[in-house]
Amino acid sequence: MKKFIVGFLFLLVTTVSGILAFNFFEMPSDVFVSPSGKYRVELYGNKERPWLPFSENPMTAKVYSNGEMLASPTIHTSYWLENSFEQKYQKYIWTDDKILSFRRIQNHEVANDKNGDSLLISNKTDRDIRFLKIVFSVNMFLVFELAPHSSQTVYINHSKAPEYIYAMGEFTNGEKIRFKGVNFPEQAKKGKTELFKYCASVENNGVSINSIQIEGYETNPKVIVPIVGNCSQ
Repeated sequence: MKKFIVGFLFLLVTTVSGILAFNFFEMPSDVFVSPSGKYRVELYGNKERPWLPFSENPMTAKVYSNGEMLASPTIHTSYWLENSFEQKYQKYIWTDDKILSFRRIQNHEVANDKNGDSLLISNKTDRDIRFLKIVFSVNMFLVFELAPHSSQTVYINHSKAPEYIYAMGEFTNGEKIRFKGVNFPEQAKKGKTELFKYCASVENNGVSINSIQIEGYETNPKVIVPIVGNCSQ
């Protein structure tokens, strides 16, 4: 009988400890609610970089729209000897009711069409986009529920430095929008005084990223990305 009681208590303590540990690790590190209250974003994961080689710490964003789960993308992965999530992003801002931006310390200020470089994000398909993850310079933007043939614009502080823009996401039917990244080198910006305008367009065959002023290039293999007349092309 004594062994039974000891065993039962051990099992009870183990179960309760497991439940508490599970709930602890399932608690979001941050919660963001959009200005209208429609969207709620919960961040899960370890913001620090891993201490062991060949290990990684992913950060996941659970996104709710009107209380229902919309998406749960991995938005960042920290690797050993690389910048952690908390080192990369120190400020989170809703730049629109459906755009949550993650900003690095050198680009905290919210720019606009008067003082910032712009990226026009367009859905050129007949399908609804569930979410897009956009990296524009050192900032990251999560864009939610982009309707067919609609667009959103994001801004960063004007820069003559090299630019890297990439996009990925998912349609509402679960189909993935494949990753696409384009570099815009510093040399291409020399001698230009205007604000730079970029385009990220989701099409049926993938994402196209361009600028209306400067050439870019893709890597592996290196392919030149031509200038476009406007973002509708």
